[in-house]
Amino acid sequence: MWLQNNYEVMLATDEYFSVRSDRRILMPNLVSFQSEIRTETFDLSTGKPMTIDQLFNPNSAWLTALSEVSIAKLNNKDWTDERMFTGAGPQITNFNRFNLTKGGLVLSFAPFTVGGAGTNDMSITIPYSQLDAFWDVAGPVAMLSRN
Repeated sequence: MWLQNNYEVMLATDEYFSVRSDRRILMPNLVSFQSEIRTETFDLSTGKPMTIDQLFNPNSAWLTALSEVSIAKLNNKDWTDERMFTGAGPQITNFNRFNLTKGGLVLSFAPFTVGGAGTNDMSITIPYSQLDAFWDVAGPVAMLSRN
């Protein structure tokens, strides 16, 4: 068995830290490896991981908007299929894997949830401006857009 973890810091500020790990596993007698993306974004004032709902205005239709933008982005990717309507549908559990970056919100989807290339995860980046009306004005995205 072969195991490789590649860690990448997606964002590091005084307030927030976002990291992702691309974990690759090659099992004996397999031709290709399996890949899993693990993500975590921390609020450094509390030291606790953030959930995606903390980024958005709770009084807005952010989940529907996020789903629509995600499905539109996935339509432009190779190897997506009708599963994207389920895997990127407006359920909060579909968006648990996320990272903050200076340029946008990075969403990662588990294997076989939106199509993708076999056993590998798929990621898309949504520029913050595409969801301007939905962000929490006191949250991390507002802070990132000021910089």
